[in-house]
Amino acid sequence: MLLLAAQLCLGGLLCIHNAQYQGQ
Repeated sequence: MLLLAAQLCLGGLLCIHNAQYQGQ
């Protein structure tokens, strides 16, 4: 459970970072 939550949180942060990097 905790590992899954950590993966989802990290995935969300990476998604946001990628979106900002691409200027979207």
